[in-house]
Amino acid sequence: MDADAAANNRTLTVNATTTKFDANVGQGQGLASLTTDAAGTTTLQGNVNANLVDFKDAWPWLAT
Repeated sequence: MDADAAANNRTLTVNATTTKFDANVGQGQGLASLTTDAAGTTTLQGNVNANLVDFKDAWPWLAT
């Protein structure tokens, strides 16, 4: 998941009970921000390239 261009770096907000990122986020083009809500858990199995990352819910550190 990437922003579409450097001039249009996007924000991504996910509001879900369970959020799972199976791959890199923002690697081709970085995001302005990535935010999750506080309602559940987030699992991250790749790298994140974003100016601001705000995981408001619980998330485990996973080794890849």
